[in-house]
Amino acid sequence: MKHCKKCETDKQVSEFHTNRNAKDGLQAYCKSCMNASTKDYYQTEQGKLKIKNGVKKKAESGYYRYGKGAITILEQGAKKRNLPFRLTEDELTNWWKKTPDKCYYCSIDLNDYIKLRDAIINYYDNDFDIVKYKTFFKSSKHKAIKCMTIDRLQNENGYELNNIVKSCWICNKLKGDFFTAQQIKQMTPEFIKKLIEKLNLPSISLKNRDEITSDSR
Repeated sequence: MKHCKKCETDKQVSEFHTNRNAKDGLQAYCKSCMNASTKDYYQTEQGKLKIKNGVKKKAESGYYRYGKGAITILEQGAKKRNLPFRLTEDELTNWWKKTPDKCYYCSIDLNDYIKLRDAIINYYDNDFDIVKYKTFFKSSKHKAIKCMTIDRLQNENGYELNNIVKSCWICNKLKGDFFTAQQIKQMTPEFIKKLIEKLNLPSISLKNRDEITSDSR
């Protein structure tokens, strides 16, 4: 038995986390009290800041793009669709770093995609050709996408190196599990070109627009 200094209760030693620096090898507070204290801490401004900085640090390190976080997310997606998953963290990391940050389907590069994404998110008029894309960014998670996403070329196959490509979120969302890679590669360049024109984005040059269209032919 061990006495918890927080709730002043005697409990089984299994109710305490280990602590190698303590004489008895256990935390002073029981697991219930530790969990409650941790929960309370992360409700404070300091705790919220720590969470925010932690997420930012992971994002900058590639954790969610090609690291362990990406592996977990992709593996969950494969399991949900009852598909095989044959990627390791090292394989995905090497593939990501060697593959240019350019959408396989529409050919838009990452910098231009971010400009386009921001323009769509900040559009508040009523042009349906633009408004319909705002639904792609309804969630804060999708608004925050600042990198190319990973998509499966063949919808019926799982996640493996010969079946994944980098895709902008717009093309990834449009493709879903319904269109084939070839169909999206044929359709989306014109969609992107139309969006650029509708949103009047001079920073994405006419040359880039022409390249987007010609690359898909």
